[in-house]
Amino acid sequence: MKLGQNFLIEGSIARKMVELASVNVSDTIVEIGPGMGMITREILKVSSNVSVVEKDGRLFDYLQSKFWNESMHMIHGDALDYPLAKVKDPNQVTVISNPPYSIIGPWLAAVLKLGIPKQMILLVQKEVGERLCAESRTKAYGALSIRLQAAYDISIEHRVAPQCFFPVPEVDSVIINLGRRAGAHRFEPVFSELMQTLFTKRRKQIGSHLKSYVSELNFARWLQILGEHNLDMTARPEEIAVPVWIRLDEQTRAT
Repeated sequence: MKLGQNFLIEGSIARKMVELASVNVSDTIVEIGPGMGMITREILKVSSNVSVVEKDGRLFDYLQSKFWNESMHMIHGDALDYPLAKVKDPNQVTVISNPPYSIIGPWLAAVLKLGIPKQMILLVQKEVGERLCAESRTKAYGALSIRLQAAYDISIEHRVAPQCFFPVPEVDSVIINLGRRAGAHRFEPVFSELMQTLFTKRRKQIGSHLKSYVSELNFARWLQILGEHNLDMTARPEEIAVPVWIRLDEQTRAT
């Protein structure tokens, strides 16, 4: 419990998560923070190629004694250091996980730096799930929402009551399904950092501090692209929809 994790104890939720994943026995599945192994147990019923990352030493020893086999890759370490468990091809994995709620944002950002997994079935805090699905012009919309929506179709599949965890959290949780889109877009790292910076000042007009980050040529092209979507440099970051951010990223890397 010292790592602040609430462990899933309801088997039907673990089964539902695995059922939502489109996997076969040869697919590589990654699980972050398996805890007591409730989801791990269900994953092993459908795949023989499983990689897990567990930070807590006692839990890692327990998982190793309970589940380890020759086809299972187990890492004793921090998910932020091993966001996809050192798999060879991040774009060909499926993630099924109940990550520790305290790291969900940084962990997802770390995943996207590596690649775009085929699918992610995640059990997250309800507020987080809603934020990842948030539309532009809403308070919940942010840089991570944009990065994920550029790559995935995201849906909230199921509400999970606090009583399904131990210890019982004070918040509701949801299962979210992130299915990779055709033509999934992954933002350049520098551009991702720029978006993050802009959203830390989300109430400011982007033109008021953008010239510090882009060249004069890019600034002019940004203005043109925004204008095509009835926006200008007085727009705030939350007013810019995902497809427009994608165009801005493509333009920035092209110059």
